[in-house]
Amino acid sequence: ILDAAEKVFSEDGLRDGSLRRIAELSGYSTAAIYKFFHSKQHLVTETLNRRADEYLTDVKRAADRDGTPLERLHLVVDAASAYFSAQKDFSSLVRQVQGGAAILGPVLAAFADDVYGRYGQAMELMTDLVRKGQQDGQIRSGDPGALAHLASVLTNEYVLADLPLTKEQF
Repeated sequence: ILDAAEKVFSEDGLRDGSLRRIAELSGYSTAAIYKFFHSKQHLVTETLNRRADEYLTDVKRAADRDGTPLERLHLVVDAASAYFSAQKDFSSLVRQVQGGAAILGPVLAAFADDVYGRYGQAMELMTDLVRKGQQDGQIRSGDPGALAHLASVLTNEYVLADLPLTKEQF
């Protein structure tokens, strides 16, 4: 059901994605979907949460690898790029949420707490890498949180823009 929902919401949008089409693609009836999800908003939330959890796991794995803090920050960017390249439908959903396209308010309200929790974890991880890189003289001075935020924004813009740039060009 979540795979079908991700595809439908990606192609048709969060507002126009229909449970009927999700049911057809998933092999479940619309009524059966309501046994698992109490509303369309709940289905959207769980669709986004699933991929967000996977993404955070990939980012953590990249940050925990061997290497200098700067090398590991590059691995985080690589992990983000690889994840969003592999998950085109999820990328489309995130672009819709970030782009302010016609979004159902309750979806964002339900998703926001989870997003900020995951975002906070990712930012703590990146801030720690920046701080360690500064201590090693590899990363410029400045507020580690602000620099991590800047790196995160640039990474998100890169992966969500889906530009035909090589890693070196980025």
